[in-house]
Parts: sequence; structure tokens; C-alpha cells
Amino acid sequence: MLWGFGSSDPQKLDSASVDSLLKFTDFSAIIDNDSMLTTSKDGVTLDLNFLGEGYGIDMIGDFLENEGIYDFKVEIGGEVLCKGLSPRGSSWRIGIENPISEKGADDHLYAIISLEDEALGSSGSYRHFIVDSLGRRQSHLLDPRTGYPIQHHLTSATVKAQDCITADALATACMIMGEKEGKRMVESLEGVEALFVYLDDGVTSYWQSRGFNAEVLNP
Repeated sequence: MLWGFGSSDPQKLDSASVDSLLKFTDFSAIIDNDSMLTTSKDGVTLDLNFLGEGYGIDMIGDFLENEGIYDFKVEIGGEVLCKGLSPRGSSWRIGIENPISEKGADDHLYAIISLEDEALGSSGSYRHFIVDSLGRRQSHLLDPRTGYPIQHHLTSATVKAQDCITADALATACMIMGEKEGKRMVESLEGVEALFVYLDDGVTSYWQSRGFNAEVLNP
């Protein structure tokens, strides 16, 4: 709310007001009591909205499989779970958005990936942002270590995993951590692959892990 996302009346920001809130972003205040998460510090709350799409997709997938349906694609808000085969009898082909293209433009896809019994989650800083009083574009993704919007050239992260809630969460984590830390995390996790797209002075470049295997259309 302080930065104005989700509010029509953002507060005027200064370093002191941002720094004063860092005490509420410390995960040491989160307590895991078996099946329940609680907080040990007044003022600390948990907002799991960023996992909602991935969780919902997995629940729909479980329902379909329990009903005996094993070939399907479920998509909510850009996150997707693919099981079995597409109506063509082949793997599902999923497009990954070009971060510098307008929706519906000829070059709106950056890459295409084939999925079979896998999920895809994406996070980016190119659609949701505000412009501050100095005319600077500020991403909606906030780094809890600094209290400020992310400041790096990684503009989108797409993660492939076995379930959608994992892909959804790790894509957001990669965007917060940035290129180097994100790469290290992806390469350290079994069954997790990723495509990172960078934007520097209007020019895109990319990195994909060895097992992501996307067809890049607009490098």
C-alpha cells in the first residue's frame, strides 16, 4: 500500500518511511505450526495472493484427474498446467510473452515451449508498474530486503516445474532475486528449469537452463 499498488492514494515516500517498514518483512517472524502459519510480531501479516493462481490451477488439475480426465490444459492469469497430450495428439505448445511487445502484435511471443505433465509459471516487471513523482517507472515487485522495487535488467522469469504452485512461487522469487541469484537457485533445484529475459536500453536478451528447451522466436 505504501508504494501505491492496490491503492488510489499512495503515500509520499522517503527513505525513512521505507526503512521503518523493513522490520515487518523479516521471515524470522513467521512460525510454522504444522499445518498453520502464524506470526510472532505485531504488524506482520501474510499475503499469499501471489500463489493463488498456481494453487488454484493445481486444485483444478487434481479435480480433473479424479474425474478420470488425464489430457488437459488449465490456465489462470498466465500460469498453466499441462497434462497428457493436446487435441493434436502431441505435447502442449505454450507461448511465452515478449516483454517489449504490445498484446496482439505480430511479435507478441518471445518463445514457445512444449509441455507434457508439467507446469509453467511466469513473473515480470513490464506490465504492472507505477510512475513516481520523478517520472521513474517503479515495478510492482518489491524486494523485502530493501523495501524498494526491484532494480535490475531481468524483466521476466518463466519457471517450469512439476506443479504450478511451485512454478508460480519460484518465478516470483527469481524476479526478486535477480539474474545471478535466480540462476543459482534454479540450477540447484531438481526438476526445475527456467527462461530469463533481460531488457537493456530497449534490447532483449535471454538465458535458459539446460532442460528448459524453449524455441526462442525473438531473441
